[in-house]
Amino acid sequence: MSDIATSSTAKDEIVLTLILINSTDAILGEHGFISLEEVRSCVVDAVVSTSTTHFCLPADVIQQLGLKRVGRMSGRTVKGIQTFNVYEGVRFDVDGGIDGIYRCIELPIGQRPLLGRVPLEDLGLEPDPEAQCLQRVPIRV
Repeated sequence: MSDIATSSTAKDEIVLTLILINSTDAILGEHGFISLEEVRSCVVDAVVSTSTTHFCLPADVIQQLGLKRVGRMSGRTVKGIQTFNVYEGVRFDVDGGIDGIYRCIELPIGQRPLLGRVPLEDLGLEPDPEAQCLQRVPIRV
């Protein structure tokens, strides 16, 4: 198993630098309907959070990417049950070559992006807090 490059900011906290792309823009760019310069993207440092289920982004990043809101969902937080906006079509790359297209949950501006259990498992990644890295694991089918 190989390690994936990460950095850490607090004990047992793994942080990944992710390149985020609006997946609709990427498809339009790949087919020549818009220029590649028009594809909305940004770079964020996301905290790997096994206590979080989904991929979560702050509202300003969602706005920068121009993601489409597809609904709302309730979620359990340290502040109790809250309702969150859900957006679709964010594509991201981990370690040059592992990527996926996901829905994301909207966080308030100023909060750090969170990479939760579902996308980690989908990408075949597992956090190793002791080594402060992610390990590739076989995907279970």
